[in-house]
Amino acid sequence: AVVSTQSTGLENWRDDMHNSIILIESEFPFATTLAPFLPMAMRSYFCPIDPSINYAQASKLIKDIRPKTVVTSPTYFRAPVSHPNRTDLILVSDSDVVELGVGETANLPQPQSVINVELSMDQLENLNMQPLKTNDGYQLVSHIAGVLKARDNKPALGPPITSSA
Repeated sequence: AVVSTQSTGLENWRDDMHNSIILIESEFPFATTLAPFLPMAMRSYFCPIDPSINYAQASKLIKDIRPKTVVTSPTYFRAPVSHPNRTDLILVSDSDVVELGVGETANLPQPQSVINVELSMDQLENLNMQPLKTNDGYQLVSHIAGVLKARDNKPALGPPITSSA
């Protein structure tokens, strides 16, 4: 992790809902890493990558989870130029594949779903609403932390778990 007191891209990009950040490092807690930059309009995704996985394991994982689309470097679906017969160094997938080279971007469909979550009166009283600029003007937003619980298909946000250190 890089810690800096200078302005970062996140500070510059966080207020635009058309921006996204993808965190791939599994060693850093997702919520804690983004907390200093909240509230933010940009989308955030946590997709930890296991660097010890090999081609056969990756192909099996892709087969097992059956994603609609696999986004990867073009090099992973072709044998290396220096070893054209090494089919063990090729990912195999029945999913749609988007090959993304260095510096390229891709527009991927993002399913949208909205759920209503119950909040306690204490949580409502402690919200610190902040204005956030969007394309439609301004909206009031607030960061809220808690434990999401679902019972009988009714989600509720309980108080956050505090560590007793």
